[in-house]
Amino acid sequence: MPRVLYRMHKADQGRDRPLVLIETNGYGLTPQHLDRFKEAGVDSFWLDIKAFEESDHKWLTGCFNRNILKLPEAILKRGFVLEVFPFISPPGGAPN
Repeated sequence: MPRVLYRMHKADQGRDRPLVLIETNGYGLTPQHLDRFKEAGVDSFWLDIKAFEESDHKWLTGCFNRNILKLPEAILKRGFVLEVFPFISPPGGAPN
């Protein structure tokens, strides 16, 4: 299960329940997790993407980003609100 931070607040839209936002780096988040979160009433995701280039991502995190880069489409397909937080790497990116 991905490491998540649940942030809840009352919406100005007159809803009778709080909005639920999950903040995640996406590691380990699967389509099956997304389906379960949708059923549980989660509204949105804040996805922290460290790097687009696989080598940079591996250098920064020690993990590949193949599945993480597929998440925005999977999240939006299920009707969640998505906010992407891009990591700004230093000039020149990861060392070679």
